[in-house]
Amino acid sequence: MKLISRHSNKGFLIPSIMIIIALIGIVAISTLSMVNTSQYAASKQSYQQMAHIASKAALDFAKEQFEDNQNFGGINAANPYIDPDDGQSYTEIEIIKNDKYRVTFQIDVLSTAICTSQGQNYLCKEMRGTGYVYLPETSVTAHYVRDIKNTIIRESVELGNPADYGPILWLDASVAGSMITGSLAGNEQYITAQYGSSNGSIVEERGSDAGSNPGRLIWTNDDLEMSWDGVTNGHQITGLRFTGLNIPQGKTIEQAYIQFQTDETKAAGNVSLRVKGILSPNAPAWNGNGAVSSAVKTAANVNWNPVDWNVVGANGQNERTADLAPIVQEIINQGSWNSGNAIAFSVEYVSGSGIRTAEKGMDDIGNPILYIKWQDAGISVAGNNDPISQWQDISGNGNHANLAYGAAPVKQDGLFNNGSMPSVVFSGNGVLGSNLTSTFINQESTAFIVMRARSSSSSEARYVTMMRSNFASDDPVGWSGSPSLQHFRRQGSTSTIKNKAFLLGFLEVSSSFTPAIDNQQRVYSSRMGSGLCIFGWCWGNKVYMRGNGAMGTENSWNLATHMADQIYVGGRRNGTGGSAQGADYADADIAEVLVYAGALNCSQVQEVETYLSAKWGISFTPSSCPN
Repeated sequence: MKLISRHSNKGFLIPSIMIIIALIGIVAISTLSMVNTSQYAASKQSYQQMAHIASKAALDFAKEQFEDNQNFGGINAANPYIDPDDGQSYTEIEIIKNDKYRVTFQIDVLSTAICTSQGQNYLCKEMRGTGYVYLPETSVTAHYVRDIKNTIIRESVELGNPADYGPILWLDASVAGSMITGSLAGNEQYITAQYGSSNGSIVEERGSDAGSNPGRLIWTNDDLEMSWDGVTNGHQITGLRFTGLNIPQGKTIEQAYIQFQTDETKAAGNVSLRVKGILSPNAPAWNGNGAVSSAVKTAANVNWNPVDWNVVGANGQNERTADLAPIVQEIINQGSWNSGNAIAFSVEYVSGSGIRTAEKGMDDIGNPILYIKWQDAGISVAGNNDPISQWQDISGNGNHANLAYGAAPVKQDGLFNNGSMPSVVFSGNGVLGSNLTSTFINQESTAFIVMRARSSSSSEARYVTMMRSNFASDDPVGWSGSPSLQHFRRQGSTSTIKNKAFLLGFLEVSSSFTPAIDNQQRVYSSRMGSGLCIFGWCWGNKVYMRGNGAMGTENSWNLATHMADQIYVGGRRNGTGGSAQGADYADADIAEVLVYAGALNCSQVQEVETYLSAKWGISFTPSSCPN
């Protein structure tokens, strides 16, 4: 390819390259003179200079190309340049040629990354320019080769940050220390208290100031009043019992709290409550009048001053207790404590006129949940080829994905971005699960995944799915079927990836993208926005699937009915309780996962896609998408 004769008059070369070519011409005249006078050593040095200047020209050319196209991938044998004039492909750019020699260059992209400057993200590429001198000009082997490396920052394109839109789950294999290996031994656990007198776990006890029957246990109403519940019940005491706590005796407790869900915004105002533990190595079910108030308590107790609960259905930071670690520590330090035993707490009134009203768990809605995390010396940061027992959530929500079922996936370096970035390898026989710290109720959602999915994935494999802990599956069965949001799922044994959501437990809405299950690295996005559908006519936001920026199918839907409190990566759960197993395993290299509790608009979806493609070295140009 003769770059000068073919393109110099068309503005193809930037001025700096023209200057460099002029320099090569000067060196060339000198070289010819030296050759004619047999000054071999000096001519060799001149040829080396020409190769070095050509390598610099390569980087100047690369800068121009990169500014025009952020997906510029270099010019070499693996990525030839297509001449816009003749349509021919060239693996080298020819700068100059005469009857003595030929000078060319190549460009290699060594890595693509996200660079940060003054709080903003930019796309960066590290490139290598290599100059060649062929003697004679018809030779197929270069006699002199020089290269130079430089980091080129595309400062004209500012990339968004996925954190701007508040993901509820963010798993990123490139974050150092975010993947843990070793036996977690369940070093964190969520336990749901069970409603009803037959379980003996969630109860209200009439206060000592009750108008009648002080100490009477109340099982059947649908909420927990903390604490005033009228003249009849007075300032009640709440009793909460959680079974199957898998902490070995004597472990160090790092954090513990009870998560409630708002049932009603009954009475705002200050209220001070006190949480105590029941000093028993295996707390029995509540039974008999005064069971909560008369139980022997721990010396440790925690004051809790909850702010106003203003949103029905909320179950976030405001609706959880203060840290209960001292109470739990005292209980499990008992010599007769055993892993698997039950633990119980009381919540008592101290002062104030405010009331906090929580769901009690009737119809499995908003049950109180105990979260506990403890130290385990058997874990360490995962290295290359180490099995992953935990992939830590970097969203700040603490929704870490732990090994849930099957064989642990493996951290493997050098799988993405031209061999410079790691991934988590799922081999079709293991799944990671995240127990959400806040239940995801009937919300719109958007998710992204960076992965290479292989055709050896099982039929209907789940790459990312959201489930409800007390349902055995994420597929619905009839009117009361399992509510779920399946963001990335294989469609049978095809090469299609799809998403699925459900209305009224059995009406399915989905979208898909093909090809997907074909061992290619891609950025996928799944968006589930609500709309209004009447007699088959739908308006409003869309459900759609995208792969490498290209649109798949789309649909309209009403807001799904779901109450997800778990997210699974690499498969799903089959069954409930201790008998549950993994199912629908995925065979894929997964580099990054993002899940949002909301429907991002078109420009936001494209922004996150561009960020992920740049970060992981996956080239594509995002297409338009519906709103």
